[in-house]
Amino acid sequence: MALWHYNYTSADITAVFANMVFSNEDKILMKNVYLLKGYKAMELMSEFPNKWCTESSIKRLLKKLRDTGTVNRLTGSSRPQSAALNKMLIWLTICRL
Repeated sequence: MALWHYNYTSADITAVFANMVFSNEDKILMKNVYLLKGYKAMELMSEFPNKWCTESSIKRLLKKLRDTGTVNRLTGSSRPQSAALNKMLIWLTICRL
């Protein structure tokens, strides 16, 4: 039976999707298990059954680990700020002095 036939509340849906992002502790734990035991994505999923995550999200995390050597966000990986914003922040800083 399809999911739309069930009466899910917004709290049910929020509870499922609230754990989609890995915490720093989860990332470090998965990194260590991957490096020490050589576990792949499916083995990590079975090792941590209480963590709700998909195989693709674990594969993406492991690929990041292999490519960069870390599971942390790299500097400069966020959206760049505009030059106008930087000028405005400098102007505000100078005016406050």
